[in-house]
Amino acid sequence: YKNSHVGLLPTWADSFGYSVLEAQAAGCPCITTDIRALPEINNDDIGWVIKIKHLGYNRESRNLLIKHLARTILNIAEPETSGINSKALKLIQKFNNEN
Repeated sequence: YKNSHVGLLPTWADSFGYSVLEAQAAGCPCITTDIRALPEINNDDIGWVIKIKHLGYNRESRNLLIKHLARTILNIAEPETSGINSKALKLIQKFNNEN
């Protein structure tokens, strides 16, 4: 994760989010959905959250997730709007303060 810019877990069912925690501990902000434990782990201050919890799983909501994921990735690719560095610094501070 230390060599990555962004972690990605756009899931419908991940219960614990361990991979997100591992990425965050290395200072790697993540794109996640707002499913199960992920809202407790990730937020828009330290990463990016795609809100799909209220949709349920079907073709329409799958397409909406893909659309939001693509938009988020394109925003991250623009240095002026990405916020990668500030999110990474906040993660490093967060995990240093917890230890």
